[in-house]
Amino acid sequence: MGEIPEGWGVKSISELADFVKGFSYKGSEKFTEPPSKVFVTLNNVYEGGGFKPEYAWIQSDRTKERHLVREGDLIILNTEQTKDRRLLGFPAIVYFPHNYRDETGVFSHHITKVTPFDDRYKNYLHFHLYFTQIELYRFIVSYWLSHLGIGCKQL
Repeated sequence: MGEIPEGWGVKSISELADFVKGFSYKGSEKFTEPPSKVFVTLNNVYEGGGFKPEYAWIQSDRTKERHLVREGDLIILNTEQTKDRRLLGFPAIVYFPHNYRDETGVFSHHITKVTPFDDRYKNYLHFHLYFTQIELYRFIVSYWLSHLGIGCKQL
């Protein structure tokens, strides 16, 4: 890691934020039209990170306070559905549709909400999680290419 400047410290990420997995829903509780709450799912995160405003909706009496997300919350994906790992672990900042009047939505079990213990850490955590995933993705791609006999200089 290198030398730590005087007055600085090292912390694990678990000392900076709380990580909570989302709501495990039934298919019958998810809708494409707004009967109740915005439902933030893995379809709300672009491949490579960032929030995508493609909303689903949920109506369930099983949601708990821990399953709620607010506009501006930081999330990361804990499920992968692409072949080239362009979703798993990538972060996004949640925002709601412009005409949505509720203060909260629900986030799915494919997502982990990252709640910093100090709001000053939110932007740091967002960028840290994003750039960590970019480096991991580059490593995986270069590893895969090397096994195909393709050197990065050939690209």
